[in-house]
Amino acid sequence: MVEALWVLVGVFIGAPIGLIISGLLTVGKFTSAENEIQDLRTQRTLLKEEIFRLGKRAKPRPRKRQPYKKRK
Repeated sequence: MVEALWVLVGVFIGAPIGLIISGLLTVGKFTSAENEIQDLRTQRTLLKEEIFRLGKRAKPRPRKRQPYKKRK
């Protein structure tokens, strides 16, 4: 009975400590992911602007047709 009590005390103390440690370890990964997302959004915006800028260029004028010559 005493062993079961010690196991319960260990679980009640160990579970919160484990949650706190795992939370501290994942905060760095979360921050890294947020920074990566922000960088990708900025890159997407810049690429969209570049596409629109390149798309506004006028197309070249078509060539004039050569006059038709009859064969003799």
